[in-house]
Amino acid sequence: MRSLVIEDEPQIGAYLGRLLGQLRGIVDIVGSLSDAKQALGNFKYDLAIVDRMLPDGDALDIVLALNKLPERPAIIMLTAKDAKEDVIDGLNGGADDYRPAAASAPRSVGAGVRKRRTASRH
Repeated sequence: MRSLVIEDEPQIGAYLGRLLGQLRGIVDIVGSLSDAKQALGNFKYDLAIVDRMLPDGDALDIVLALNKLPERPAIIMLTAKDAKEDVIDGLNGGADDYRPAAASAPRSVGAGVRKRRTASRH
């Protein structure tokens, strides 16, 4: 399993990278839209964890692009943008899950990833 973490906060990105690494996968961590576009041009991903608010724009554009791929990855948005409209936009844009960035959110993302991996094996 190859995962892409799009997160501009180094501590959160590192934590998610360690968490996903424990699932025996390859994890690429980028901190901007431009780096995410480059990574997506180079690799096929099974999972993308996306922070919406990045230094160079709203990552909803990346989610919309990922959703159009023939073999789209599972997409989890982990972000501080938690207004009802933001959640609706993210889910309508193609995210499979939208979680507000809180202290417990990275752990709940890990549980969601493990659940999806188990379901995809059956």
